[in-house]
Amino acid sequence: MISIVLAATPQLFGQGVTVRPVPPRPEAAPDRYIVQLRAGGDVGAQAQRLERQYGLNVGFVYRYALNGFAAVIPAQRLAQVQNDPAVLLVEPDLVIHTVSQTVPTGVERIGATLNTAAAIDGNDSRVNVDVAVIDTGIEAHADLNVFARTDCVDTSLFGIWFGATCVDGQGTDDNGHGTHVSGTIGALDNGIGVVGVAPGVRLWSVRVMDETGSGYLTWLVAGMDYVAQHASEIEVANMSMGWTGNSPAVRTAIQNAVNKGVVFVVAAGNEGQDIYGADGVFGTSDDVEPAAYPEVMTVSALADSDGLAGGVGAATQYGPDDTLATFSNFSSTATPGNPVVSPGAGIDVAAPGVNILSTVRGGNYGILSGTSMASPHVTGAVALYIAANARANNATGVAAIRQAIIDAAQHQNLWGSANTADRDTNHEGLVYVGSGSGPINFAPVITILSPNTGVSFPSGASITFSGTATDEDGNLSPSLSWSSSKDGFLGTGATVPNKILTDGAHTITASATDSKGKTGSSSVAITVGCIPTTVRISSVTYALSKSKRDLSAIVTLQNNCNKPVVGATVSVYITNWTLLRIWGGTGTTNSSGKETFVVKSAPAGQWSTQVTEIIASGLTWDGDTPSNSYIKK
Repeated sequence: MISIVLAATPQLFGQGVTVRPVPPRPEAAPDRYIVQLRAGGDVGAQAQRLERQYGLNVGFVYRYALNGFAAVIPAQRLAQVQNDPAVLLVEPDLVIHTVSQTVPTGVERIGATLNTAAAIDGNDSRVNVDVAVIDTGIEAHADLNVFARTDCVDTSLFGIWFGATCVDGQGTDDNGHGTHVSGTIGALDNGIGVVGVAPGVRLWSVRVMDETGSGYLTWLVAGMDYVAQHASEIEVANMSMGWTGNSPAVRTAIQNAVNKGVVFVVAAGNEGQDIYGADGVFGTSDDVEPAAYPEVMTVSALADSDGLAGGVGAATQYGPDDTLATFSNFSSTATPGNPVVSPGAGIDVAAPGVNILSTVRGGNYGILSGTSMASPHVTGAVALYIAANARANNATGVAAIRQAIIDAAQHQNLWGSANTADRDTNHEGLVYVGSGSGPINFAPVITILSPNTGVSFPSGASITFSGTATDEDGNLSPSLSWSSSKDGFLGTGATVPNKILTDGAHTITASATDSKGKTGSSSVAITVGCIPTTVRISSVTYALSKSKRDLSAIVTLQNNCNKPVVGATVSVYITNWTLLRIWGGTGTTNSSGKETFVVKSAPAGQWSTQVTEIIASGLTWDGDTPSNSYIKK
């Protein structure tokens, strides 16, 4: 129970509650949104209908990585669009930036000169892999094999037009960032300039940021839609960019492209912070994206000055030789459901990212530093792995490639520095490709056949789990171990039948360990019964104290499963309409989902309560307060 504070006076009656300031919001673009549509129907036709019906300006229409479109939505129409039956989700468009200017030895340091697939010998043989560089574009350069290009930067007068599309064959680099990234990935082994980790790979220039090194999520999703459209050709994509926020649309687009077998390699970011933000929690507005997504390979940056292990090179401006760069982001934990296991938790591997020499605009060469320069080393390493083995065709294959790169990485105790300057206890290894074709022993490849991810089951349903585990040891399916994030161990075998799970969201994981101790795993997400997603006010009632002096307003909360919402923060205004006076207060719901607000010595008159805010973990409030009134005599 909490006492109410009269809005016009600082005096408190009884228990006081401290209100904390709202944290800074991500860098949103006014009136620009990404609209995801529900499955079914033609996305273009739906976009046109919504445009006519609500007065939108529709831009990019997404068909391959995302089912939806970009639009300018007038503020007064936003709620109508969100409530349209065809609309799944509306999220703000955010500004994105390159991750580089915190001001090359890297190719040598990660062993690329010893890699048989790279075959670096001064002769222009080319690695037979296709790599998308989602960036500021790629300028034509004698040292780069630019195979295709598309321009997804929308520079129209109003920032967005219906029918906006990525323009194939266009989009050079007016910034230089994408050209530098591309050289690290695949500069030609032609005896001039520099050589990349995977020389001569076919580079697909996907321009989503402009000459300032900035862009919008709407442009980025359009670029990923292009990559997903060409997923049968593109095997790996580099994203040296980042923003602070929580974008379900971008994550969905990446998930859909990963499901088609594209490996995404991304920069961890240059803020020297946790990729999950100050709260350390994935899925909140302070995440560094896309680095926080569990579906991508996230790369931190190494300061290396001599291209050699040992820690004896000269110190750099971003730390001693063979230490993690002072600007590099880190990960204090791993997101549940991450399909790989890394000693760096949410960071897959580190790579050289300080004073990296690569291609730049004007046919020249230059040095940049940042995790933007680290991630293309790993993109090149993935390309070499694919060239020596095979590409992925689905998310399981992508995870297997990521795990192979992680397993082949050089542990920090081999870097040569007594203190690697890792900010946490999760010590990612340094990407290393010197063995020629990855690690000698690969982890088993796990495929979950049933159930599919995203399936929902009714309460009490009997669920059967089945899958396969393949390895150089042979068929390991009989040794598959099954577990639920909610219910724990489920059983062992290729098939585990007739399991009844508790209601809620479950991450189902199947894992197997081979004879050399390597463990592979795969996970799917399912739901059983009702999953709480929203909170509503089920009632607002009133009661008088025994003395008839104090008036209590009782607010009761329930979720969409008709269960009480416990521990929610509720803020209210209680108004005496007879005297036109307002009381305000904030409290927390009890085990019955109730919070009682007390107005001491409440005067007579007509009263009503308006709830102004509800904060409930994992739940969204619909914003409605039921009609309520009380007359105190």
